[in-house]
Amino acid sequence: MFSKILKTYLPIIAAFYLVAASFAIWGYAVSRYNVFPASIIKPRIREVVAFLKGGDEERKNKLQRIQYHRQEIPRKFDISGFHKINQSFDDPGYLLASYFKKEYGQTVIELIRIQDFKVLYQWLVPIEEILTLGKKTDLDTNSYEGYRAQHPLLLEEGSVVFSSGNGPLVRLDAQSKIEWIIDRSFHHSIERDHNGNLLVPVFTPDSIESIPVSLCNESYAVVLPQGKILQEYPVAKILMDNGYEGLLLGVGKHEEECLHLNDAQPILQNLKEAKIGDVALSIRHLSTVLLYRPETNQVIWLKTGPWLNQHDINLLETGDYSVFGNDIIRNGDHLVPKNTISEIYIYDPTTNTVKMPYHGMLKQLNMLTTTQGSSRILPNGDVYIEETNSQRILRISPEQVQWIFVNGITEKTVGALHWVRYYTPEEIDLSWLKE
Repeated sequence: MFSKILKTYLPIIAAFYLVAASFAIWGYAVSRYNVFPASIIKPRIREVVAFLKGGDEERKNKLQRIQYHRQEIPRKFDISGFHKINQSFDDPGYLLASYFKKEYGQTVIELIRIQDFKVLYQWLVPIEEILTLGKKTDLDTNSYEGYRAQHPLLLEEGSVVFSSGNGPLVRLDAQSKIEWIIDRSFHHSIERDHNGNLLVPVFTPDSIESIPVSLCNESYAVVLPQGKILQEYPVAKILMDNGYEGLLLGVGKHEEECLHLNDAQPILQNLKEAKIGDVALSIRHLSTVLLYRPETNQVIWLKTGPWLNQHDINLLETGDYSVFGNDIIRNGDHLVPKNTISEIYIYDPTTNTVKMPYHGMLKQLNMLTTTQGSSRILPNGDVYIEETNSQRILRISPEQVQWIFVNGITEKTVGALHWVRYYTPEEIDLSWLKE
């Protein structure tokens, strides 16, 4: 009886396993070697994953991921728009802002005059063309709805340079047409050095032979304004060459993304130990900032903490440095604030001392941003702050708030900010602009 049943069903069972094995082999080939129908399936998978992950903003719960737009984050403030707090103060500066606008169904770049918060010019980012020409496929930012024209930089004749946050570097002309694309994975800050070249963090595929573990290698690239990479400086190699192997590899459990370079700030004047041509680096996952001299491959100084997982370093007119400390603890997949606020530190490397002159006002404003953010000390001593994860921008002094802008969730905007740049009147050439 058993043998009869076995003879009846054995061919069916064998066929089932053969089909299953065939699909398994096919699935592996689709994933590993991109055979048919990988070209059809993978973009759809990327879109679904990007939607669920919700971009590079604060983590959402499952219900919020369904409810909110990809670049939208849970509301923190009830107000929206520009609010002048100190009525006796007129800010003469400008903002170059990038954000998603519902009326266009995509991210745009706008040049804004702060005094009356008037939009002087707008670039409509040709996202579809960029995604077609650039092959980098970060699941969050290299998609139509998730695209962020991050940290836009205004160049001559109204052209702008930006990246998606983890994708190609792009230059548009004043008519929003693509001048060039560099198809690499650029991310975070974009700055201009003393030669007029661009300094941009970039992931590099090159490994370091002397490091026997997997390492998410990052460099800062020197990019010509014409769209060619002139040179790259690998951060891990800089640390290794200057005797910081222990900091790089020997503190705690090793993680592949142990650097997270988020700012390569060119030094444009000789102040104290800093020289023109030096570069200040912010390495978030090591809670470390340093001053590097490319000419001699030398780290002039290096400081770990008291900031934690910081963004943004700037040289001040005094020769000190400002550091924007997110001040969060990366506890596995969770981000835990060390205190209740993020902090702005002033560091003097000659005396190795740290001050926090804006602490009282930051605490009063409950200024906290976990995964992004930037600040800039302005000539009069005020500080410009982008509280990115709360979609808020501030200008404050140690004693008062000058103005607040909240890119709130409205019928026109989604809420996310993409590293807005502040310009003083002396720093911006508007001769190309026809009002």
